[in-house]
Amino acid sequence: MRFMIGADPELMLEHEGKLKSAIGIVPGTKHVPHRLEKGAAQHDNVMCEFNVDPASTPGEFVENIRTVLVQLDKIVRPARMKVQASADFPDSELPDPEACAFGCDPDFDAWRLEVIKVSPKAAGTSLRSAGGHLHLGTVKGKPKFLLDDYGKVDVVKTLDIIIGIPSVFLDKDPTANKRRSLYGRAGCHRPKEYGVEYRTLGNWWIKGPKTVSLVYRLAEEALSLVESGKYKDLINELGEDNIQDIINKSLVDVAREQFFKIAAPFISKSVANNIKRLETNNLTGDLYSEWRI
Repeated sequence: MRFMIGADPELMLEHEGKLKSAIGIVPGTKHVPHRLEKGAAQHDNVMCEFNVDPASTPGEFVENIRTVLVQLDKIVRPARMKVQASADFPDSELPDPEACAFGCDPDFDAWRLEVIKVSPKAAGTSLRSAGGHLHLGTVKGKPKFLLDDYGKVDVVKTLDIIIGIPSVFLDKDPTANKRRSLYGRAGCHRPKEYGVEYRTLGNWWIKGPKTVSLVYRLAEEALSLVESGKYKDLINELGEDNIQDIINKSLVDVAREQFFKIAAPFISKSVANNIKRLETNNLTGDLYSEWRI
């Protein structure tokens, strides 16, 4: 099955040990992104956001992200990019009105079929979060379920199981749970004309090529389950409320136990083993060393 995958991850900026707003450092906005080779850049709230051209293989996905990160490094110097789920920013970095803009476009919950609203109190706090959203799209109109409203919902539910649940125990960032008080709850997505934007993930997987490649493979496995119809059995075995609780409450031990016991048998053994290897031998360096920037 062919499909295209893109992403629009967010990174924090840091200089001399202090968090910096990307406003005034990273050119481009949501409406007018700054074009780069194989992607684009922009500031979103205080985050350094980038997007990459759609890829049709794991290798292409990795290379697109690598190419954009190399260019971003030059743009943000002397600041450095940092993979972190959430943080309290200094008040000195929040005076711009853009730093207080939340939820410009609505997010939707695939499980409850309702709009997810960001608390209006968020703008009055210093807490900011960084996502690692995935964009899944069709190739010449296929797979068709990515263009169907209910098909998009089925894809998001399956992504929650195949990527969202493993992310709970693969993401070692202690600030990940706090991020979900703002964004990234189970089922979070935006329907797109080409497919769907999956918005549950944080930015942990951007840290290196191994995790980027894994996320591509997991997205591929999720789409295969929807295409075959096996996702229904998987959801029934895990239970809808249980899936949401694992992600929303960051139940690390439950996520690990139930993923390998219930979900892993539905995907290829090589991909499941790769998850085990990455959990045991997690990426040890920072973004710069992992990508060799």
